[in-house]
Amino acid sequence: MAGLASSVWPKFQRDLANTGRCRTRKTMSSVEAWTLDFDDASGCTNGQAVSLSGGSCIINEYGNTKLYRISSRGEKEWAIDLSTWFGAANDIGSCYNTPLVDADGIVYMHGSLKLGALDQVVGTQQWTADVGGGEYGSPTLNGDGNIIVPSIADAGIKCVDRSDGSILWSYTNGGLMTTPMSGCPAVDSSGNIYLPDCDTYAMCAVDSDGTELWTTSDADMDWYRILMLNSPAISGDLVYFTGIDDRRLWGFSLDDGTTVVKADALAAGQNLTVGPSVLSSGDLVGATVGGRVVCWDKDDGSLLWNTLLAAGAALWTPLVVDAADNIYASGYSNDTLYCLDKNGTLAWSLAQQGYMFNSGPSPLSTGAFLIGLDDDPTLVAYTGSSMAATASGRSIRRSGGCSVAGGTDCGRGRGR
Repeated sequence: MAGLASSVWPKFQRDLANTGRCRTRKTMSSVEAWTLDFDDASGCTNGQAVSLSGGSCIINEYGNTKLYRISSRGEKEWAIDLSTWFGAANDIGSCYNTPLVDADGIVYMHGSLKLGALDQVVGTQQWTADVGGGEYGSPTLNGDGNIIVPSIADAGIKCVDRSDGSILWSYTNGGLMTTPMSGCPAVDSSGNIYLPDCDTYAMCAVDSDGTELWTTSDADMDWYRILMLNSPAISGDLVYFTGIDDRRLWGFSLDDGTTVVKADALAAGQNLTVGPSVLSSGDLVGATVGGRVVCWDKDDGSLLWNTLLAAGAALWTPLVVDAADNIYASGYSNDTLYCLDKNGTLAWSLAQQGYMFNSGPSPLSTGAFLIGLDDDPTLVAYTGSSMAATASGRSIRRSGGCSVAGGTDCGRGRGR
């Protein structure tokens, strides 16, 4: 059985539990390691990059239906036109997905109607499978090492054999689901799979064979407007989810679905945009459409802190947590990357030349952090530092040069 690759970021939100907490001991700095302009006005990098053990990464360019392997120095190693796999009507032109790399070096990419497998070294196609779509859903693995993907056709999930792409089973919560499953299901250490049903407002659990274990619901759940990046995450013995419209953190027992955490609703206008990420303490952090990052206690859902980064900043990108518990958030509407410490104090902000809709910082095996901008589009890699983020509230701008507090040059340039 193949598990995930051992690189620092092999899938959406790093691990099967979707914690969003990276393995690298580095903290993101403001020093650019390299930039790469795609020189393609029709494209836009989307989804998180997945890292490979040698320092390269793989990222999806949506709108141009291509998948790229990028070297540790910011050079294109290969580009795959996925429309030649999936067919013009079944390409990934509107997808927001992150690939997955398994321990055998196979890359899985979920398109609008199909799932494809390719070799990471040269990009050779292994197989494609018709999974009924899921342009907003990234793949994960079940306990047998097979691929779990959200499906538009089933409005649930499918399990695909990793060796040949055959469909092993489907799950739709008894046929009650009609809204496509989006985001990425969470998987526990036993291989059980957890996904939200946004029609009945329920959390569902199935085992690695697709057998339903439990479903649970609450009258105060309001999950109808689930977003493509709003995924459950596992911390300890609970699976957590953030309700878009109910503005709450929920926590359910992995064993039987009992509601253990039901946080107080945030204030009106603080609709939660992405699923929770997990700090080393097990506490949860989330983001809002109004430009806030919030932190909840893992045991009772009490609000530990609520930090406003910028009014209306629209934090659409999943939060990434480094080994020092620094938290990285991307402001979609103001083109700014933020770093907060574990107490919610702003360490720095970094203005970008292009918006970051779904390309927040992805840790690479070199210790660098990669972001994608809708500006040509462009990839920007920032070096990693062994020092914790400091200089509370400083503003770092990436426009016509780069400076930090005090006017210190921070080394902007290509291919450094």
